[in-house]
Amino acid sequence: MAAACLLACSLVFAGAAGAHADAAKAPWETGAPTNGSLTIKKLKDGEAGGVETPVKGAEFTVKKVTNVGKQSAPNLKTQKGWKDLAAKVDGLNDGSITPTFDTASEKKKETTDNGEAKFENLEIGIYQVTESKVPAGYSSDVKPFYITIPQILKAADGSNNPTYKYDVEVKPKNKDVSSLVTKKADTSKTVVAGDDISYTIEAGVNKNKAGNNNVDLTKDDLIDYAVFDDAPKDAFDSISEDNVKKVMVDGEELTKGTHYTIAKEDKENNVTRLTVKFKDEGLTKIAQKVNAKPESKVTVNLTFTIKSSITKDEFTNKSGFVPGHGKNEPKSPEVVPTKPEGGEDPNPKTVLRNFQIMKVSAKDGTTPLKDAKFKLFADKTEAEKCAKDTTQCNGASKFGEKSTDAQGMTEKVKAIVGQEFYVVETEAPENYARSNEVTEVKILENKADDPYVVKIENIPTADSGLWFNLPKTGATGVIIFALAGLALVGVGTGMYLRTKKNS
Repeated sequence: MAAACLLACSLVFAGAAGAHADAAKAPWETGAPTNGSLTIKKLKDGEAGGVETPVKGAEFTVKKVTNVGKQSAPNLKTQKGWKDLAAKVDGLNDGSITPTFDTASEKKKETTDNGEAKFENLEIGIYQVTESKVPAGYSSDVKPFYITIPQILKAADGSNNPTYKYDVEVKPKNKDVSSLVTKKADTSKTVVAGDDISYTIEAGVNKNKAGNNNVDLTKDDLIDYAVFDDAPKDAFDSISEDNVKKVMVDGEELTKGTHYTIAKEDKENNVTRLTVKFKDEGLTKIAQKVNAKPESKVTVNLTFTIKSSITKDEFTNKSGFVPGHGKNEPKSPEVVPTKPEGGEDPNPKTVLRNFQIMKVSAKDGTTPLKDAKFKLFADKTEAEKCAKDTTQCNGASKFGEKSTDAQGMTEKVKAIVGQEFYVVETEAPENYARSNEVTEVKILENKADDPYVVKIENIPTADSGLWFNLPKTGATGVIIFALAGLALVGVGTGMYLRTKKNS
């Protein structure tokens, strides 16, 4: 009986038994306590070296069981009641026995900073404990479990004599799933405001066969699974479902409408959320991929256009996912990658600085030149094509073609920081030769260099009057050669006519 009751009380939690201190009388003995307490210590799963990291903000609901199936709940104030309960353990564990509850006894509490939620003055009996709200950033895989007040345990001396613990402790653990979502920015086609910037979101699945008693997942284990992107309104042009370019799972592309839909919603902090919500067909596909390869990822590719009129010096594009939950699990909270203590923010940040091109004469390096024209490139190969032949500039940035003013300056434009881009002169000022060199630019993250100015020199042409002083070759010399030519023509004509007359 002691072994069976121990199983009934500990169930799936290795830490449920806790210490064997505070032994007390059996519930049926005279003077035994009539109630007890339950302390839930919420901990982070996967900590190494026995470290226990408390988790704040998990809500638990505790309610007393009144019926087990069609029978009244066993009376734990009697030895017979404990024997009856031992026979019901498997049915409660696997769900084949459906309990009913005393709704008036229901209590809810959230874990505090130390990860604890304590329920006091619980009558002797059987209780169901449910994690009714999952803390942000954690999995929802703590299934409802049962506990008894008191617990029946082995004696501390290791004998078979039972002892009873009225102040019960359990330590359910949740997995931190914030690391399951990552995001990378692709700025390979980004030079300045007005250009496109792309992002790739990868989200894992917080369940796998190994963690699910080696049972294959189904769509019903991933209810509400979703991936989202929070696009800042003041950074991007129009934000719509068209910004979502591709959705894949383990490299296989999914079909919009068949596997997923896209929802658009304005949120706080001036962002628009684009959420990829998976339909049953999509959830089934995800489950199949995870069953075959537990590390399978869901990938979402997005592309936005940076506002050409953007005034911000930087913006951060955040993303996240909803891990999904089973039918008997609480709804999963949204998860956004969080900044680790002392670490960098994992959400991609784009930094911009004002940028200008200054065109000057190579004669003195200071004389400004008006009407020089330039294009910018993210790709060096494309820049080299344009520098060689200005009809081959199709790979240019959306910066377009900008001209220098009387001060030799192009207008200011927000350009990306920390990444190489390339400047090509497409048209030179009058009396100057076009530079066919590619100018490489990399703006450092230093606001003192705002605006960041790149100076490009032009060489004057020989006929500009700005080169060497050449000797004058006036009209007199030309006339002499012309008269000599005419004389030769006249002599030749006279000799021809004389020869003809003599003949």
